Amino acid sequence: MSLTRELGVSYTTSWLLYQKINRAMAATQDATHELLSGSVQLDDAYRGGERTGGKLGLGSENKVTFFASIAVIDHGHPMFIKLNVLRRLTSEAISKWANANLTPGTSVNSDGLGCFSAVADVCCLHLPMVVVSLKPRDVPSFKWANTVLGNLKATVAGALPRRVRLQVQPPLRSV
Repeated sequence: MSLTRELGVSYTTSWLLYQKINRAMAATQDATHELLSGSVQLDDAYRGGERTGGKLGLGSENKVTFFASIAVIDHGHPMFIKLNVLRRLTSEAISKWANANLTPGTSVNSDGLGCFSAVADVCCLHLPMVVVSLKPRDVPSFKWANTVLGNLKATVAGALPRRVRLQVQPPLRSV
């Protein structure tokens, strides 16, 4: 990590500083809360694995549920990206999220997950596309959502040493 070299500190110290800088940047972003508008791509992802003797699959207690929302501008280029962590992806949780993060009239493209239809509760146009058997490259309407989530997963999986655990901010209490 270049921060380690630049500051001349240990990897653990530079990782801690990196986390604190990210939290400070997130607090600044929260203060200038930007509502997404126009065309937004929405997709879900899960990170983690099974615990010994625990539940398998998406319902595992060890999995972190998060989703990416990407506001795209002309020619489909991303303008804003939001990553959110939720305990469960439910219609109620998505409705609350949409109310706090989307401008009414926004067109929301999603992969057809049932709970994403709740964006219509805040007067947004939901454009689901069921992509069960399609590869990400075959769905250009989700190009940036797939790119962001793929890069995030690869970064977390490959960049962190095994001894450092990923610390995710807890889900919003109101959801």
